[in-house]
Amino acid sequence: MSSNITITRKCQYCNTTFEAKTLYTRYCSKTCNSRDYKNQIRENRIAVATLKKSPIQVVHDQLNLSEIPNKPFLNSTEAASYLGVSKRTVERLISKGQIQVVRLMRRVLIARETLNNL
Repeated sequence: MSSNITITRKCQYCNTTFEAKTLYTRYCSKTCNSRDYKNQIRENRIAVATLKKSPIQVVHDQLNLSEIPNKPFLNSTEAASYLGVSKRTVERLISKGQIQVVRLMRRVLIARETLNNL
């Protein structure tokens, strides 16, 4: 089913007027569409870079730090946020034997007492 509808619109990228054949057309050409898409991607990357959050801070933000003090055993991610270091640092300390762990199947649990003594 085709229609004979034409709507005069303004391109969102170059601001030229054009006749759209559908109600959802936003750009005058595929070139303007791809340029605007690339511009949006670039702006998103710049916005993320200006936040200057390290991956460690992102993980800390995702955790509910209020629940951590109540738990007697912590996983490696929670232990990292409790100590204020990265998860990789906690794993390194575990492999060196500086942090004692309890392994249940594939889970690694760290006693809070061990972290306090560290």
